Amino acid sequence: RELNNKYGADVKIFAPQDGGPKKEKHENFSVERFSTIDISKLRGYSVSTEAFGMLGKEKPDLIHSFHYGYFQAIIGFIAAKKKQVPHVFTTAYHPPNSNLKKKIFKLYNISQGARIIKGSEAVLPFNRNEKNELSKISKGSFKIVPCPIDHKIYRPRQLKTGKLTVAFVGPMELWKGPMIAFDIFKEIEKERNDVNFIFVGNG
Repeated sequence: RELNNKYGADVKIFAPQDGGPKKEKHENFSVERFSTIDISKLRGYSVSTEAFGMLGKEKPDLIHSFHYGYFQAIIGFIAAKKKQVPHVFTTAYHPPNSNLKKKIFKLYNISQGARIIKGSEAVLPFNRNEKNELSKISKGSFKIVPCPIDHKIYRPRQLKTGKLTVAFVGPMELWKGPMIAFDIFKEIEKERNDVNFIFVGNG
């Protein structure tokens, strides 16, 4: 909506089939969903031949892909090169957290990841740590874009006690940084007593 409101851009989104309608039309953008084939028991490693076909029919001014390490980034990058349009890549990079995933990512880095990073007009990590990790794989045109918060949806709320609430939202896994948040919360607690800290996540 923002791209349309600010620049008059028409946006088409391609997403995995998740129970929603196959095609969806809104005022400023449309959605088409493709079927996927699960190729692994490792939490959502899948492929889609249908997505390639959908992208092949389009004549975009640019293609924006999302999520390093998954097929969406590969097909978006290949389509952009075939159509000779800019490729923009939001990486949402998660370091592998098991030996098996490390091996899979090592193969991906060599066969796909490095050329996507190097060949994209813009690579958009969410933070400095993500940028540093991706820089080890390949040089790229990095620009850090912090995760946005839509204040129309998420509003700061006071509890009945009048205290502020600060939350860590994410799995309790080391690479997500819950212990870092915990250490920060403990430091804040030394200086003020008007804040409640909440952890939300499994693990």
